[in-house]
Amino acid sequence: MGSVIEKCREKWNQLSKPTQASIAVIVCKVILMAISTLSTPFFTRIMSMDQYGIFTIIASWYEVILVFTTFELGGSIFQQALVKKQFEKKELQAGAAGLGTLGVLLFFLIYLPFSGWINGRVGISLTTMTAILIFSWTTHIYQIWVSSQKNDFKYKKMFVLAVFVAIAEALGGIATVLLVKDNQGEARFWWVTLVETVTYLPFFISFAKGGKLINKKVWKYFLPLCIPLIPHYLTRILLNQSDKLMIKFLESEAEAGLYGLGHSIAWMLCVFTGALIYSINPWLFQRIKKSELDKIGKVAHGTIFLVGIAGLALITVSPEAIYIFSPEEYHSAMWVIPPLVISVFFMYMYNVFTCFSFYFEKSGVIMLISLSGGILNVVLNYIFIGQYGWIAAGYTTLFSYLCFAVAHYICMKKLIKSKLNNAKVLNGKIIVGIAVLVVVTAAGIMLLYEYPLIRYSILLVALLIMFYKRKTIMEIINMKS
Repeated sequence: MGSVIEKCREKWNQLSKPTQASIAVIVCKVILMAISTLSTPFFTRIMSMDQYGIFTIIASWYEVILVFTTFELGGSIFQQALVKKQFEKKELQAGAAGLGTLGVLLFFLIYLPFSGWINGRVGISLTTMTAILIFSWTTHIYQIWVSSQKNDFKYKKMFVLAVFVAIAEALGGIATVLLVKDNQGEARFWWVTLVETVTYLPFFISFAKGGKLINKKVWKYFLPLCIPLIPHYLTRILLNQSDKLMIKFLESEAEAGLYGLGHSIAWMLCVFTGALIYSINPWLFQRIKKSELDKIGKVAHGTIFLVGIAGLALITVSPEAIYIFSPEEYHSAMWVIPPLVISVFFMYMYNVFTCFSFYFEKSGVIMLISLSGGILNVVLNYIFIGQYGWIAAGYTTLFSYLCFAVAHYICMKKLIKSKLNNAKVLNGKIIVGIAVLVVVTAAGIMLLYEYPLIRYSILLVALLIMFYKRKTIMEIINMKS
């Protein structure tokens, strides 16, 4: 037994730090997904479809408000600042925490006089908006801490903390919904807010002790980069959440809940893409900084292909996932999962492309692409949801993400030409080939939804091939620096 453990440890130590971090995050996210999956049947059965839809809508508004209050500066902007080392780490952490706190407070002060008018139109209460703002603040603090960990490819503390929070939110959420007969959606959201506030408050205290919360130099550095990116982040949220909001207004809260369930299952692919983005973003920043551009192509192409394979596997099993984890009235949600899964595939693709824009601080270009994509998504939703129903929202999202990926690829190519002497970094033909293969295969799997034996036979063959080629796969994702 000891020799087996020693061999595993030796194999583990042979992996690069980015790969160790990716694998650890994947394992962590699988555990989180398992917790979420196991809790979903409880929530879909103890909450009415309307209350489940209300929780989905509150979560959607939280995503939107997070952008305006914190500018999402705890993400890629903060990471590239860490890589470029223009400020000390503690100075950056404190300044970013202070700026996000100020944003939340200003938003609340502006919102409060108009709360009655706003709440009446978006369908939430003052107490729920308060929870959303608190949750936005705690998310911001957590993002700063996570970005700091990602930059150093650390993962152990994140692993333990994430699992603890997921278990607390799931068990406490179920207990809360059982105890509260009315407003179950709001009560569940308040519980999530409470758990994360208590958990992440120590990070804020640590940041405040390590540097100045009010740091004009850090703020002057962040604001010109963050403010133009608001449309970019808002568009990303619109692509993720506007569907649910527009379905609520054009159809009903129950159908928003149906779409929300399908969206949640499709977004399980983010377990995989999130782990890859966790390591590939700082890794790409460092490769660009060190002019090691020849290392980028193989990793980028390989991870895009692997995301496509993971997405197809999820599409294959999604009908049974719907049948097992939700009552019969939710089963039609399975038809929206394939286009949403492919949307996540294109989302990962454009995240790879935008690393170049973030590194070279091209916030304005990102803003223009995002604003155009957001407007396109809203217009398509308005036209097609009203005409074809809530399932159409999955296809409008897919088309919007495809346009997003194409636009960011063009932007990346121009940056490579002007900033990196037109170096050969990514191969467009390979990327297009992977995308076409994934989309066509996904359509084929949908046609086999009523033939589970065939679907699972194909999945088994694919898994056997991947097992046979496991060494090649590990070579692709092992991002050695």
